[in-house]
Amino acid sequence: MSVARRRRALLIAAPVLVAAAVALVLLLRGGKDTAPPAPRVPTGIEPLAFMPPGADVVLDLDTDVPSIAIAAAQLVPRLPGSTLTAAQVQPLVGSRMAIALDGGRMWLAAITRAPAPPGAVKRGGTVVVGPAPVTPADGARAAFDRRFTGLPRSSARVAFDAHALLAGRSPEAAATRWGRSLRAGAAVLVSRGERVVLPFKVAADPSGVALSDLPVPAGTAVPRMQGSGPIVAAVRSPAQTLAFLRAAGLLSALDVLDRAPGFLRPDLSDLGPDATITTPDLRVFTVRATPRDPGDWSTKLARLDALSGLIRFTGVADVRIDHARDGAYTIVQNGRLAGRAGVYGRTLVLSTDPRADLPAAARAPLRPAPAGAAGALTLRLAPALFGELLPALVRDRVGDVAGWARTSLTGVRGELGVAVR
Repeated sequence: MSVARRRRALLIAAPVLVAAAVALVLLLRGGKDTAPPAPRVPTGIEPLAFMPPGADVVLDLDTDVPSIAIAAAQLVPRLPGSTLTAAQVQPLVGSRMAIALDGGRMWLAAITRAPAPPGAVKRGGTVVVGPAPVTPADGARAAFDRRFTGLPRSSARVAFDAHALLAGRSPEAAATRWGRSLRAGAAVLVSRGERVVLPFKVAADPSGVALSDLPVPAGTAVPRMQGSGPIVAAVRSPAQTLAFLRAAGLLSALDVLDRAPGFLRPDLSDLGPDATITTPDLRVFTVRATPRDPGDWSTKLARLDALSGLIRFTGVADVRIDHARDGAYTIVQNGRLAGRAGVYGRTLVLSTDPRADLPAAARAPLRPAPAGAAGALTLRLAPALFGELLPALVRDRVGDVAGWARTSLTGVRGELGVAVR
């Protein structure tokens, strides 16, 4: 993983890493988060006042909670732009702490009795670390608190710029009408038994955005999930999701099919009630769907295969289609892979991943929906996705991250939950 990609992954994963560390501490403590009585809390300037305005991510941590303190000590040295070691962070915990991430830089402020580490300053009982000075802002906590209206109370909260984070991971999706509409996001960490959950919300500007521009339909209906991989998502009304991916330029294979004459063109609106999308990196995708008429897809793909030579000869398009023994049709346009498609019984599989096993995707077993799911998107992230980004304390004990989301023109709401083995 390149340095730039690692930094982007850390920005996105920061709330999950905090949750994972907290979950493990809670598990090792038998689900309790108690400690000997702490000394009187020191006083200082509100840490949030030192966070730069407009930062991509801002964490607000109550580090007098032992699990949050341990998570902070593990997380801070791993963040992009951090100049602190775990040994330097540990004396700073015990009260309020704020962390901002922006453009590969990090700011940290903590109320503490400890002296400032090298390169930091102490302002009125608050240690401040950062690449550039920030003039304390009046009313910072009140303004920050307003972003969390409607979310549960928590000792660990994160505010983020949803569009900036999406652009860092998938510029194509961020450039769509829906992606450009995303604004401020907020998430909180709460404990539910042996799981730690991150309820979240993202505001959106509905101006110029239609319901059909959303990546998944609005509403609370939950899709079926059948697939495995680093990133697995299930969606309701997959024709809408594929239209979104096409608008983002991420499924050019469907553009090839859509331009075919009617007797060769499959019905792209016939993809069934739900679908599962798997991807290792948000750059290539495999889609498993159950169209109402899979025979239409089989017939049209076979015709395209049989007539691809004629299409090239007449100059309609430079398209080659090869039918493999495993039933997959490989579509190459202008010498480059446009996609692969196959029909297996009543299941259709479309993929832009040259390494995807299409028959295996068709046979994938049903997976349970995440707890409490109430939206048209459900999601599972494999622990291996975070790899070395996870603290050693957590790496071997974290299970899947499972979540769900419900979209509307005015924003997104949902949850992510971290399981601990």
